[in-house]
Amino acid sequence: MVADSSRIGGFLVTIGAMKTWQLEDVLLAQRSGDTRVFGEIAIALGYIDDAALQAYVQSRGVESVRSHDEEPKHHREYKGEPGT
Repeated sequence: MVADSSRIGGFLVTIGAMKTWQLEDVLLAQRSGDTRVFGEIAIALGYIDDAALQAYVQSRGVESVRSHDEEPKHHREYKGEPGT
């Protein structure tokens, strides 16, 4: 299998963050019905970390995405006064 570096899996293989067999494993999970995006599956399987995901995002010209461990803003506890 030749990795397409324009796609996330191919990029991660190209930079050495993942092995080809790991890429194939994630794609198999998706074909088998896993509805998560590639990066979520790869992180859950321990194949990559947030730094590898950030490298891909930055290679596409996007400044940053929230960390895999960071809680979305709309889920954070509200610290303001009641009624505001």
